[in-house]
Amino acid sequence: FGTVMMVKQTVTLVLVAVLLSGCSTDASSATPNSDATAEQHAVDVICSQLALDTAPPIVRENCLPGSDSREWDVNGAGDHALQGFSDDISYPAGAEAQFYVTSTRSDRFRSDIYRLGYYDGAGARKVGSVEVTDAGPQPDCLWDSVTLLYDCANWRRSFSWRIPHDAVSGLYFARLVRPSGDNETWRGDGSSMGPVIGGGVFTKTGAVPGEDPAPEVGPHAYGASGASGVLRSALLEPHASHVWFVVRNDRRKADLLFQTSDTTWQAYNRWGGVGP
Repeated sequence: FGTVMMVKQTVTLVLVAVLLSGCSTDASSATPNSDATAEQHAVDVICSQLALDTAPPIVRENCLPGSDSREWDVNGAGDHALQGFSDDISYPAGAEAQFYVTSTRSDRFRSDIYRLGYYDGAGARKVGSVEVTDAGPQPDCLWDSVTLLYDCANWRRSFSWRIPHDAVSGLYFARLVRPSGDNETWRGDGSSMGPVIGGGVFTKTGAVPGEDPAPEVGPHAYGASGASGVLRSALLEPHASHVWFVVRNDRRKADLLFQTSDTTWQAYNRWGGVGP
């Protein structure tokens, strides 16, 4: 890309069946909490019987235990008060990835790094973490009124992460997460509901503490239904966003190549208030 642009994505995770078929492949993605239990069992059998020391590196990687989706997922496009991007979409193993983040509600946040994959159906595995203690709002992005392009190359760098030299190729993401404030809502969409009116109808006038109790967390990844169908966030740390990037292995030949849709993410994200 000629310029660095903010990317805000809602990514659909797709399980690529060939990851554990014995084929050599050079990237991966997965769907956590899949209903295809028979297929999942078959993969579990493969992992239990596989000679992992001689298997392709992505097969070995995806047979490792993963992280709970309540730990690494986000609600929708993530926390609007904590958004960022990386200085490139694709890095070779061993490179240093640079990240640019705007934080409007906290002067500190944490970035946990995950690799997307099968991982016994968990969907991702944590591979690193960075603490940022000097966060804050970034300046307004550069705006082209003709092309409707938002260019955030005027932001300062927030943190960097050195990709391990032995990192397995695939789709990675930095999960930016900030502490919850005193006035934060429990609702997944960030809204607050007022007290109950006749007939059980809620009004969006701002909840008084104690008058908008949170429902119990259900088994679904996004929690139980709250009033008016708004879902309760079941995430362990809900105020979080994703920054996606690719780690590649330029020295390795592979039978299959997984290509990400990063140009589509650029074209159809709604950062800056302009979108499809």
